[in-house]
Amino acid sequence: MLPTAMQWAQNQRERRLTKNAVAIGRSRFVANTKSAEKMIRVAEKKRLRNRAVKSAVKTFIRKAERSIVATADEAQSLVVLAISRLDKAASKGVLHKRNAARRKSRLMKKLNVAAAAS
Repeated sequence: MLPTAMQWAQNQRERRLTKNAVAIGRSRFVANTKSAEKMIRVAEKKRLRNRAVKSAVKTFIRKAERSIVATADEAQSLVVLAISRLDKAASKGVLHKRNAARRKSRLMKKLNVAAAAS
């Protein structure tokens, strides 16, 4: 009795999905209108762009922190590059401006501590 009830529920879900609605990409939402389909596509593009920008920012910060620890000569320039990437991400709305400011502050603090120690 139980497996047939589960099968019936699954069939009902499939019928609902295939009737008029369209699922787009990896979205778990089902669009019922053309504008909803477009918004799902737009959201997916933004998600991918945001993920790439965040990953790049983390990479630049990681490189800068490693150069600070290694007391490399180019540490200052790498920190400046990381800060510019943080500013750009904040201006594009990928990161919140206070989040970017906090990360920049922490990075500059590490650089200043390392400079004072040497």
